[in-house]
Order: sequence, then structure tokens, then C-alpha cells
Amino acid sequence: MLFAGLPLAGAHAADRIELGFGHTNEDSYRFGRFSGITERGMIPWVSLALEGDRHFDWSLTAEDVGGDTIRLGLEATGSLGTITLNYSELPFYQFRDGCSPFQSAAGNTWDLPAAWLVSGDTTDTITDLDTILEPIDIKRQRKHVEIGWRTVIRDDWQFTVDYDRQATEGLRPMGASIGFNGGNSRAALITSQIDHHTDRIELSLARGSSAGAFGLTYLGSWFENDTQPLTWRNPFAAASGWSAGVGWPDGTGQLSLEPDNEAHQLRFFGAHAFSHRTRGTIDVSIGRMRQDEALLPYTINDALDVPFSLPRHSLEGEIRTLVADARFSASPTAGLTLDAALRLDDRDNETARDLWLPVDGDSTGQVSREEGLINRPYSYRSLLASLDARTRISRSVRLNAGYRWERIERDFSEIDASEEHTFTGGIRLSLPSSAIVSLDVDLTERDTTPYVGNRPFLLKHVPGSQDQGEFENHPLLRKYNEAERRSHQLRARVDWPVDLHSSFGASLSWRVDDYADGFFGLDRADFLSTGADFMHAPSDYWSFSAIVHFDLVEQDQAGRSFTFLPAQINDPARNWWHAHTDRFVTAQLIAEGQDVMLLPGWSANLKVEGGVSAAKSEMDTRTGEALASLPLPDARTRQRFARLSLTHGNLTVFFSRELFDSEDVRLNGVSVDTSPRVLLTGEQSPRYAVTWTGITWRYNLSP
Repeated sequence: MLFAGLPLAGAHAADRIELGFGHTNEDSYRFGRFSGITERGMIPWVSLALEGDRHFDWSLTAEDVGGDTIRLGLEATGSLGTITLNYSELPFYQFRDGCSPFQSAAGNTWDLPAAWLVSGDTTDTITDLDTILEPIDIKRQRKHVEIGWRTVIRDDWQFTVDYDRQATEGLRPMGASIGFNGGNSRAALITSQIDHHTDRIELSLARGSSAGAFGLTYLGSWFENDTQPLTWRNPFAAASGWSAGVGWPDGTGQLSLEPDNEAHQLRFFGAHAFSHRTRGTIDVSIGRMRQDEALLPYTINDALDVPFSLPRHSLEGEIRTLVADARFSASPTAGLTLDAALRLDDRDNETARDLWLPVDGDSTGQVSREEGLINRPYSYRSLLASLDARTRISRSVRLNAGYRWERIERDFSEIDASEEHTFTGGIRLSLPSSAIVSLDVDLTERDTTPYVGNRPFLLKHVPGSQDQGEFENHPLLRKYNEAERRSHQLRARVDWPVDLHSSFGASLSWRVDDYADGFFGLDRADFLSTGADFMHAPSDYWSFSAIVHFDLVEQDQAGRSFTFLPAQINDPARNWWHAHTDRFVTAQLIAEGQDVMLLPGWSANLKVEGGVSAAKSEMDTRTGEALASLPLPDARTRQRFARLSLTHGNLTVFFSRELFDSEDVRLNGVSVDTSPRVLLTGEQSPRYAVTWTGITWRYNLSP
């Protein structure tokens, strides 16, 4: 046994080293997508926890060392304060049952094999595709380092420094498209590299007393993407409308990835108790976000005609933020509490506007000035005020009521502003049976300024180049977050301590969002969530608990299928209606026993768990006389598990059986060339039946 018989200097009774190994019966990326337990076979690991107090207090922890997940922690406290150091590695395994013809070249450039041969602009014109495909393994690893220092300086001032870095490396699928309209665009799912990190530092100086607290904080964040732009060879021959040199074998596409950026924020916060009945807080933050990454050229395809260069070499984007919160709480009389709050969230996008003359989809020459696009630096301002009151009218009855008002102003959007009014009310009852019942109701109404659907379209074009009646989205379409809406919500909860050994609880939440009639977009959304929990402990040795939860989401939306022909734009026979229903069910049972006699003279701690979670999505589409649609199959996901663990002394044996199956029309039966205009990966809906068994031994260190 590791370290057996070698007590450490300064060791404590809580110090331990834990060795273990487990075994899985099959390979599954889905089962181990976060844990790294993806391969069939044996997996060893070691964990430890150590403490010491020689010269200064310290503790060291390590978990799951030996697998794909690692967590290390160190904390030391002395005369200079407390220092913490944490390190972790966390994997994400997405899928490995897909395949692709693309091969990695230099950097993040993806080429096609020498045997690639295509005679047309559809996937069925690719010669011997099955023999060219290679398996792909989509996974990534995140590494996280945290360093912190806390110390108390003169007059109870606390100074804190926290630094952390998150770095991610691996692969991900990305859609890469060439073409300039819905008719001639051709695309492929391509594996793209990931290599980026974020550095974050926070400095804080704060002081607290019995009358309140206040402090100042600086937060800085720097994101750096070391991944090269995604570049790929066009797998399709020339399509209608493409310029010469765009199709296979000469055509190339390029896609920019997340740009380097930085953010800085300065925050002041304070709280003060004016008396034992009144208290106020204030929290103000000002920030600046910048992005000046060098821009890619309009196109990577040298065969295209691009007479005009970029208006600038970098976006030089800048957003200034101001967030201010003020709260005041008072109890003017016994049993009555009032809370008032005011919040301002102002995001001012100061990025300059320029005229851009793009090359659409790396497929044709540069557009003219009249067809150029002007960037829209969106800004946002929200002002929110609220007042809440709570009162006790008797020992068993409490009431609450409130009002909330919010105004949101937007730039370059279909509306100038929206106002939302919310009225709340509730009651809390303490019944003679010791049960506590609460009921709350929210009524919300959102009004907006006139909705001008083509305003963003006109603002992104050169003034005068477009007719005032031109549009991208149908004039009757309303975006749900900018449309007028009425919302009603009901929440109920009951908690009942049945007796000294049992308790029961249940909850219900129901919300309905209604949007204005006569428009396209989201018409109505219903959200229902309900659940119950039960706990029973018949003795000091046994306890049982059960949880069940159900969620239902129903959404109705409408639209019109059209081209830009007036006859189709105004034709109600081209309307469609779509109803989408999602159901989620979760249930879990747990039984725990302490010192359970399993054999004569041999007892152990026992824990048994079992559960199921299931999701189902139903989609129903109806169309007008001018359209036709086929029914869509339901999407289903179900996960079931059973777990058992036995602990006797320092030895723990565990067994787990987990089954997962899913049906997704987007994946099942869809091969690489199922779509005529898109090369896919052929990934299928995940399913597995994994048995995970193992044993751990804990060795407690002692002086």
C-alpha cells in the first residue's frame, strides 16, 4: 500500500490517501463525455487529502489523478494571509462515430485527398466517397489554473488577488459554406482546431463593520485565440452563379474564428445600516470591452475580382458599460418590510460604422457600392425599478405584493423601446398540520413603440440605395423578444413534515406567454413545471428518499413561405403553423443504510440509487393550400441508471449500470452524403449500455 507505515510529519486524523480502479464493459463517448471514462477496460486512479500546521496551516487535495479528469488544490495560511492554488483538467468528448474526407494540412487548413473526384455540384456526383472517408474524433480538453491571495491589512481592510487561466485545446465541427444565395450555396461540416485561452485577474479592497461594508474591485479579462482561421478546399464543382475558379479543384474558402479581445471593469459597492429597521446598498460598475484583431481579407480566392480593399485593417470595436444598482430596505412597523430597487444597465457600442463591400461566400466578385453593407453597432439601455412589500397579518398568514417596471431602449432594431409592467402577489400559510403552503401570482404586460420590421435592413444599406418598402423578413413577422406580450405566472409550493420520520413536498409553476394576434412569429408559449419529493427515515440506520419532476413546454408559431414575388408575399395560402411540444420527466429513488448487517458478524454502509430521465419532442406542422409538408418524427431521449455501493471500514465496492438511448431525426440514418448540397459527418444518435464497477481503498494517515 502506498505510504503504508510511513506517517507524515504534522499529519492529521483527516489525512487520507485513496486508491481505486474501475472497469467498464464497453466504449462510449456519451457515457464519459465529461469524466473521460470512454474506453472499455480497467481505469486506475488515486486521490488524497493532507493537512499540516508546522509553521503555518496548509492543506493539499488531489482527486481522480490518473484519468482524464484531474483536480488539485493547495491552501496555505500564515502571517501574510491565505494563498490558494487550484488546477483542474476536464475533458469533453463529443463524438467519434463520424467521418470526413477532409485532411489536415498546415495550421487550420483542411484539404481533400488526391483521389478526390467530383463531376457536379451535389454530393451524389462524388466518385468513390465511401473509400475516401476517414474517421474523426471530436473532443477537447480544458485546463484551468487558479491562484489567489487574501490578507487583512490595517484597520480590518481585506485585500484579495485572484488570477485564473482557462485554456482549451481540441477539435470541433464547424459549418463551412461557399455561395451567395439559397440556391447555389454548398457547405460541409469540417473539423476545426481549438487552441485558445482566457486570462482573468481580480483585485479587491474591502472593509466591513457592524454598520455596513464597502469596497472597490478591478476585474480584467483577456481572451487570446491561437487558432488559425479555418481554411478549406471546396469539395463541389461549380454551381450556378459562381465565378470561374470557385469550384473544385481551385476553389477555397476561409472563415474567421473568435477574435482576441479584452474587457476591464471597475466596481464600487457599499452597504449601510441606517438603523436596525433600515438598510441601503449601492453597487456601481463601469467597464470597457475592446476588440482590435486584424481582419481577414474579403476573400482568400485570388480568382475573384476584388477592386476595393477593406475600409480598415481592424474592427477597433469598443463597448462601454455602466451598471448601477441601488436598494433600500425598511421595516416601518413590526411585521411589515418594504424593499425598493433601482437598476441601470447601459451598454454603449462606440464601434465606428463603415461601408463594407463583401465577397459573398467566396463565390463571386465584390459587390457594388449600392449593394454594400454598413455595420450596425448595437447599443442597449435598460432601466428597472421595483417595490416589494411583505407583511404578517397573523402568526399563520403572511402576504406579499410587488410592482416592477422596466424600460429597454435599443439601437438599430425594429423598435425604439419597450416597457414592461409586472404585478406580483402572494400568500404563505402555516397550517395546523405543520404544513406550509405558499401561492404566488405574476401578471406582466409588455408594450413597445411601433414595430418597423425593415428598419435594420435599411440601416445596413447605403441611404437611398434601397426602396423604403424593401425588407428581409416578412412585414408581418415579429421577433418574440421585441413583440408586445402578456404573461401570466402561477407558483405554488407545499412542505409538510408528516411526522418526526417523514416529510413531503410538492411544487407547481405554470406560465403562459401570449403575443399579439395577426402577426407571424411566436404566438403563444406555455411552461408547466411540477414536482414532488418524499423523505422517510424509520430509524437511525435507514433513510429513503424519492424525487419526481415533470416539465412541459408548448410553443405555437406561424409564418409564410415566400420568395420576393408580390403574389407570394401577400398569399395567405402559403401560410404555415407549427406546434412544438417538449416533455421532460425525471424520477429518482435513494435508499441508505448505516451499519447494515449483511452477513453474520459483517456489516457495511449501503447506498442504493435508481432513476430515469426522459425527454420527448413532438413537432406538428400545418400548411396552407399552396404548400405541402411531411410529418416529422418525434425526438426522444431516455436515460436509466441503477447504482449500488458498499463500504466496510476503508474498503468501498461499487456497481453502476447505465442505459442511454436517443432518436434524433437530424442524425439517425443520415450519412455523409444524405444531403445533396452539404457534406455531413454521418454522426448517429448516441446510445449505450455501460456497466461501471470498481473498488477503492482509503488509507488514513496518522502521526
